[in-house]
This record gives sequence, C-alpha cells and structure tokens, in this order.
Amino acid sequence: MLSAPDADIVRRDPGIPGLSIVLDPEAVIAALRPCLPRAGTARMTYVRYKPGRSCVVAYRLDGDGGLDLYAKASPPGAPAEPRMSVERSSASDGTGRIILGDGAIAVCVFPVDHKLKALRRLADAELRRRMLREVVPDRPDLWDGAFDELRYLPERRYVARWLSGNRPVAVLKLHTEREYALAQRNVTAFRGHASFRRARCLGQSDRRRILLHEWLPGRVLSEAVSDPDPDFGALTSVGAALAHLHAHDATGLSPLQRDVEAATLLGLSANLGSICPHLAERLDRLVRRLAGELMRAPRLNRAIHGDFSAGQVLIAGDGVAILDFDRAARGDPAADIG
Repeated sequence: MLSAPDADIVRRDPGIPGLSIVLDPEAVIAALRPCLPRAGTARMTYVRYKPGRSCVVAYRLDGDGGLDLYAKASPPGAPAEPRMSVERSSASDGTGRIILGDGAIAVCVFPVDHKLKALRRLADAELRRRMLREVVPDRPDLWDGAFDELRYLPERRYVARWLSGNRPVAVLKLHTEREYALAQRNVTAFRGHASFRRARCLGQSDRRRILLHEWLPGRVLSEAVSDPDPDFGALTSVGAALAHLHAHDATGLSPLQRDVEAATLLGLSANLGSICPHLAERLDRLVRRLAGELMRAPRLNRAIHGDFSAGQVLIAGDGVAILDFDRAARGDPAADIG
C-alpha cells in the first residue's frame, strides 16, 4: 500500500502512469507474481525520482532464493525497453527484463541493467575473467578475483570491491556512457600529487566503460567523526588536503561555468518543489536569489573535486586519501565546501 506522501506524489504526477506501482512494494509483488510466482515480500533499497520524467526504484525480493531488481516507470512515448523474455536473469543469454503495463514499467532483474551492460558479464565467472583480462592484461593475479558490491545505482553506476582471496585489492566501477567519458578523462588529472593520496587507476576498458582502481586502506571520515569520542584533529588534515587539491595545477579538467551551477540549482529547486509543494514558492525565491549571486560572483578556475563529502575521504594514521574524482572540474573551490 502506498504511504500517504507517496500517494500525494502519484496524484500530482499523472504523466507517469506506472508511478503508483513502482512506489508500492505490495503492488510490485502482485504485478511480478505471474513471472516470479515464488517471490515473497519486497523491500525498497533505492529511489531516484525525476518529476514528469521517470522513477527508478530498486527492490530486494525475499523468497525465490532472494532476488535484486529495479523497476522503472516512464511517461507514455518515452523510449521503452525492448520486449524480452521474462525468465530468471542469466549473465549470458540476455533474459531478465520484464515489461509491465503495456510498456509503462520496465523491470530489470539483476544483473541485467539497461545502461550498465557490463554488469551481466561481471556476474558470470568465465565472462568476468575474460573482461578482467581486457581491463588489466598485465595483472593475471586479478583475473580470477571475486567481488562484493559496495554501491549500486541502477542505470547510473556499479561499484564493487575486488578481492584476492579474502583480501581487498581493487575497486571496480561500471559507468554509463555519459559518466564514463568524464571519469576516464579525470583519471590522471591529479597524478603525482604529494599532499594527499588518491587511488591509482590499474586499468580500464573503454568498450565496457570500466575503471579499476587500487584499493586504499583507511577509515571513512564520515564514520570517524560520528564516534562517541571523535578525533576532530583529523579534520585539520582533511582541510589541508582539500586546500592542496584546490591549489593543484591539475590537467585536462573541464570548466564548471557559473551558468551551469545556477541551472543545476534551479533544476533541484523545481524537483524539490514538485515533491514538497507547500515549500515550492519559498524554495523558488531562495534559489533564484542564490542563482543570481552565483552569476554575479567572479569566475574562478581552480581545481575542484566536484563531489566532495565526508564519504569521499579516508583516514589512515596521519595520512589522508581523497576518493572518486569522477566529477572533478575547474571552478570555484567553495563548491566543494557546500
């Protein structure tokens, strides 16, 4: 059954007819039961909602041995998933997509992902080995490694920890076509920087849109500062590392223009206003004022991380490592502080 807030969103967005199903775990199970009769309950693990455009919801299904899938609801006339078999997903035969409601909802059963094609190969031992030979041809010690999932954003990104025995040795990232181009270009931007560590790229596959980085030991800053007795001295080291990053003469970074920053803010405001209409007017006024201030601010051309947070920093002893430079750019360092 839909929660009251979700029911309000469905009522305000009739342009996505499948919204009432993908946001309701019970409705998802009922819709899938003809295809997956042994599926039990469904637990929502991820939601990405773009008002008027799409809604992607990931689920973990109990029963049938446990199953991970995501359901995507789109407006009529939006590019649809090809109609395919509704059998249990397989890494090699391409099954695992289910079309519901005359194309209003497309369901992908893991490891099938409409935009992360290499995920199916990762789930099959032999195909995975061939793929790793392509990514790191000079590292046979990694070809037969196992992996465990760190983060999965359907149709956006898959991140896994690569294991040799039980020891983590690398981080593998699968990207969409659009995100891979930026991430690949930024791989060498901060090479040789001495003030903080960053994970070296061990290999890549442009064809599969894969990047493999070395594993860095350490504790995530967001965990370190949430301890009952946190070490706030670590923040001084992190601040110094971020300042050095901003001063670094990184090569090949794309500029982040003020008008793009302003447009991003306005887009976020519109989306939040659709979800919380009682705040829409106040939010729009605030964001338009902020966007105006951004446009009047001087343009800066400094190296920035582009997605900086406490979750992107590792602390190991006195050292600091900064992770995930996929969105690094040239712009205003204030963007990394929020």
